[in-house]
Amino acid sequence: MKKLEPYLYVAPAVVIVGLVLVFPLLYTFYMSFADKLLGRPIAGFGLQNYLAVLSEGRFLASLGRSLLFTAAAVFLKLVIGLILALILNSNFRGRNLVRAYFFLPWAIPWFTVAILFLWLLRYRGGLNTMLIEAGFNPVFWLGTDLALLSGILANTWKGFPFFMVSLLAGLQAIPKELYEAAQVDGASRWQQFRHITLPGLRNIILIVCTLSTLWTFGLFELLFVMTGGGPGEASRVLPILIYETGITRFEFGKGAAMAVLTLPLILLWVALLARFTKREA
Repeated sequence: MKKLEPYLYVAPAVVIVGLVLVFPLLYTFYMSFADKLLGRPIAGFGLQNYLAVLSEGRFLASLGRSLLFTAAAVFLKLVIGLILALILNSNFRGRNLVRAYFFLPWAIPWFTVAILFLWLLRYRGGLNTMLIEAGFNPVFWLGTDLALLSGILANTWKGFPFFMVSLLAGLQAIPKELYEAAQVDGASRWQQFRHITLPGLRNIILIVCTLSTLWTFGLFELLFVMTGGGPGEASRVLPILIYETGITRFEFGKGAAMAVLTLPLILLWVALLARFTKREA
C-alpha cells in the first residue's frame, strides 16, 4: 500500500487533467469520423468529413490566413519584445515604472483588446480622426485589404509584453563578465549582441515563440469580435471557420475534422522546438 501512496496523492489531479484535456481531445477525434448533425443521430462513420474538408477551398484558404496571421504576429512580438528588453535591461531612472507600464497590455483580456481596437480602427472616429486632423484621408482599417493586418497589430500590442518580460529575464541571466571581456577585446556592440546576447537568449526565444505560436494560431475571440471573419473571407482564420462550421452550421463532424487536421502542424512545431532545444543543450 505504501508503494501506491504517492500515486494516490496525484490521482485526483490526473483525473481532472484527463477530464479537462484528454477527454475533449479524444471525443473530437471520434466525432471527426462521424456523420453527425445537430438533432440527428450519428448516420455513420468514415473519412467523408476529411474528404469534404480537404476538397473545400475555404479550409485551405483559412489555414493559409491563420499561418500568415500567426507568423507575422509572432515575428513582430519577438522584434518589439527584444528591443524593449534590451532597453529596459539598461540602468536609468524610473526603469521599474516603465517596465510595469509596458506590461499592462498583457493583463488586458482579449475581448477588451478587441473592443478597444474595434473603436480605435473604426472608419469614423479613433485613429481616422487624427488622420483627418492631420490632413490625410481616412483609412478603412477593417476593410477587405487591411482587416487581417489590423488583427495582427492588435495581437502584437497585446502579446509583446510576454516576449519582453521573458527576454528581459534571459538578458539578466547572461553573465556580465562576458560583455566585459568582449569590450576588452575590442568587440563592437553589434558583435556583442550577435555573439553573446543572441546565443544566450536562443533557448528562451525558441520557447516563447513556440508558446506564442500555439496561442496565436488558436486565437478566436480577437478577430471574431473585430471583424467576424470578414469582410467576406478577408479575416476568416481557421478558428473562426471551425466555429462557423461546427457551431453556427451545426456540422459537428466537419468542424471536428478541421480541428484534427491542424494537430499535425502543432505537433510538428513542438517537435522542432524539442530538437533545437536538445541540440543547444
